[in-house]
Amino acid sequence: SDVCSSDLFQPDEATNLEVGIKGMLGDNMRYSLAAYKIDWENIQLDVFAGALGIPGVVNGDEAESRGLEFELNSQVTDNLSIDFGFGYTDAEVTKDAGLLNFTDFVIAENGDPLPGVPKIQASLNVDYYQSLNQGRALRYNLNASYRSSAETNFNSGFGNWTDLDGFSKINASITWENEKIGITAFVNNLTNEVGLSGVQNGRAAYSHIGFIGRPRTVGLRLNYQVN
Repeated sequence: SDVCSSDLFQPDEATNLEVGIKGMLGDNMRYSLAAYKIDWENIQLDVFAGALGIPGVVNGDEAESRGLEFELNSQVTDNLSIDFGFGYTDAEVTKDAGLLNFTDFVIAENGDPLPGVPKIQASLNVDYYQSLNQGRALRYNLNASYRSSAETNFNSGFGNWTDLDGFSKINASITWENEKIGITAFVNNLTNEVGLSGVQNGRAAYSHIGFIGRPRTVGLRLNYQVN
């Protein structure tokens, strides 16, 4: 295994094997399904060195990712369309690697998850079109996303390790439009989800940082077509 004892890090190498299928179900539904396996050697890893937690990159040893991806696009009616996506990923270290984190020597052990990789991610998008008179129309949109829990580092021996909860985001909008103008009222992050996606827990008291999403946002948007 590699030890963080050099100022340089080496190139990594990934071998990707993927198989998939795509096609139509009836006249109005498209689908795709893929399975993949990625063998990652001499992996490049983010670490934090020294008492101040200065970020850096070092080489680990070996890791592997296995997963499935599924996508479905459906034109349910002339006015209604629904798109759905789902992904499953199992990403983990496959060979112990000794690393320097802050001032401690710690081990990314065989079986540890790769940092920041949720096992499940999903998305849903719904569009509905309503025709009005004199060339006017209303468009309704609802989209949502979900990601399951993830760990910010290999294990609790690392100073910036945290087990992040899974979370979902929901956005909604309605648009009135004619040939020239579109006026959209929208609400992003409808449930006001915090959405903690990462941390940087340094040893110094001032360096504890969390990365969160934008809070609930309500607004109006105006579009005008010149030509």
